[in-house]
Amino acid sequence: YFCNNNVLNIINGSNLTIENYANDALEWDGGNGGYNVNITDSTFVSDHNRSGFTGTFYATITNSDVDVINSTGNGSNGTHYIIDNSTVDYLNNGSHGLSAGNLTIRNNSIVNCNDNGMYGVTYNANFEMDGTSKLYVYRNALNNSGGGLRAASASGVSNVSTGAIIDICDNGHNGLENYGTFTFQSGAKVTITGNDERTTNGGGIFNGSSGTLILSPDTVITNNHAAQTGGGICNAGSVTIPEGVQFYNNHSDLAGDDLYNRDGATTHLIPVENDWVLDDCDPNHLIDGWYDDAQGTRWEAHAANTNENHIVLYPDTSLGETLIVSSEKALKAAHGNNPQVPEDPDQPDPEEPDPEEPEAPDPIPPSTPSLTITKKWVADNPEDRPDSVTFNVYKDGIYDGFLEIEGKYFGDRDTWRDSYPIEEYEVGADWWVEEVDVPVNYTDDVEEIRDNVFYVYNTYEEPVIEEPVSSEPESSEPSSEPSEVTPSEPSVEPSEPSSEPSEPVSEPEPAEPTLPQTGQTWWPVILLLAGGAVLVAFGAFRTIRGHGRRER
Repeated sequence: YFCNNNVLNIINGSNLTIENYANDALEWDGGNGGYNVNITDSTFVSDHNRSGFTGTFYATITNSDVDVINSTGNGSNGTHYIIDNSTVDYLNNGSHGLSAGNLTIRNNSIVNCNDNGMYGVTYNANFEMDGTSKLYVYRNALNNSGGGLRAASASGVSNVSTGAIIDICDNGHNGLENYGTFTFQSGAKVTITGNDERTTNGGGIFNGSSGTLILSPDTVITNNHAAQTGGGICNAGSVTIPEGVQFYNNHSDLAGDDLYNRDGATTHLIPVENDWVLDDCDPNHLIDGWYDDAQGTRWEAHAANTNENHIVLYPDTSLGETLIVSSEKALKAAHGNNPQVPEDPDQPDPEEPDPEEPEAPDPIPPSTPSLTITKKWVADNPEDRPDSVTFNVYKDGIYDGFLEIEGKYFGDRDTWRDSYPIEEYEVGADWWVEEVDVPVNYTDDVEEIRDNVFYVYNTYEEPVIEEPVSSEPESSEPSSEPSEVTPSEPSVEPSEPSSEPSEPVSEPEPAEPTLPQTGQTWWPVILLLAGGAVLVAFGAFRTIRGHGRRER
């Protein structure tokens, strides 16, 4: 408990662990904010307490490890953080994970904010992240309100530098929620995918009316969902989406699968890329433009009755048109009347089927409902990965089929994802997946994060190289006193290696046994054989008598 602006220094290899306490691990008395916690070259753990940091601390974490895990409430509550060359984990806390005032992440730091009850990361001031650091925000707010990452202050400024890596994936509400000025510099690698806003708007990103958001070209926004509008982005302020962003295959229940721009908001929208592929179709089709996807007039190009199709390009242009959307508009990256099937550059030319062999069925595209498998590569070199991975899928303990996931189809560096189609009546079955032929030097760990949504982690482990066993014989009786040997100068200069290969020295062959030769004396051999026979007979007799005694 901190009072009078106390300072706590955890330094010089210290390890402070506070656990299983019904109240807070670190708490202040509500003073003027001069409280400091300095963690340098050390470790701090808060485990199974009500909270880790409660109050407006100034926490400077340098060359250290900090774990705030399993709190019944918030992991922290408004602390100002400088995280420098450190690993910080806010995991499995009941409410918010990393709740901050100002937040700075720099110098090769790694911050993990996963599986928290509400927001993984939320801050009410400024955020700065340099290009050497990584932030991972996964699976937060699965059962409560909250989401992935929230910039909560309208006056706050957030900046993510070139080279930084941020993954915001599979959170229960908005992936990114912004109310201030948020800039991802070009070259920042950002993945926003698999987030599910179950009640309102903006599955991948919700940008508030006070929000100004500029995305990096190296951004992936796919496979997000919103219960109302803007499965990918719901914008009430200003959003700039530069060329290079992967922004498609999001879904919403009411309007704007990919983008919902509210009246008075402004979205600078890139043209669609010519390699974007729409997963709503059977088979998948190339995307060729932005189409109207408003409530009551959703985009539709595959109706059984073509009169029921709704295909309205916005504006009346196609591939290559840069858009500024400044009115209320719901849009989807989709295709028109003449969809094109993407070519697979790795697919060989089709061959005539063997008349004796049945033709293989076409692969079934993902559909809804479905079973989703997300493959996460951990601590590996992408060059060591196979081109694809295969999973066996089991329903109620019985093999149901398989799913092959090809990494080249996904924009995320370390995450591959695909869906296995199931029928509506099968949703409640007991599903499980199993990876086939785990790559060499990788471990696999399967986790079902919610019904029919599986994460499979493949972690690379360096192979253990055994030292060669020396051929020199070791002494069977080591000396009790170590002896010191003073090295002497070599008496002979080392000779230059010969350019001619030397003949290998052959090992002597074992001598073959020889028979007795003529002229040798044989009578000792006869006596030895006779004596041996007598001893064998005597031993057998004693054994029989012994067995008889045991039986009696």
